[in-house]
Amino acid sequence: MRQMSYSLVRLGTYEELKARFSKDGPPSTARLILAASLAGGLGGVAGNPADILLVRMTSDLIRPPEKRYGYPNALAGLFYIIKEEGIRGLARGLAPNTVRAMLMNASQVVSYDYAKSTLLRHPIPIINYQLHDNLLLHIIASTVAGTVATTVCSPADVIRSRVMASVRLYLFLQPSNALTFS
Repeated sequence: MRQMSYSLVRLGTYEELKARFSKDGPPSTARLILAASLAGGLGGVAGNPADILLVRMTSDLIRPPEKRYGYPNALAGLFYIIKEEGIRGLARGLAPNTVRAMLMNASQVVSYDYAKSTLLRHPIPIINYQLHDNLLLHIIASTVAGTVATTVCSPADVIRSRVMASVRLYLFLQPSNALTFS
């Protein structure tokens, strides 16, 4: 459910925006980052309900028995959230999830495109090996993209997961600007 909503929107939108930005030649890195960020944000919004379910269902076993959600499956979880929390419950954690999706998409797809194009243009240093558009190139570019995306997104992942797993989130707009998770 999550991959169908989130990844379909973010990757499909990115390719469409990249094609539009490429009409006058290869797009700049800044335009690729913009396209990836916009696409990631849209994917984050589309996939938010599924992300809430993913976080809650995977963290359920570590919660005390009386605080477990106990969703038997994702569809039942969706209905439960709407019934108990209202339609607004599906938007829990939307802001951090959208930011995380923007960071993930921008860092992942742009670093993949950048690594791939750089490796096609320049030989690998030290061994002086020129890559071609084949499986090895895609594996190396994917490894670079995965490393960059994981490094960039780790802090946002922690915040998003805590917000989505919480029963309540309080934001006190006091001088301390403290966030309290319960």
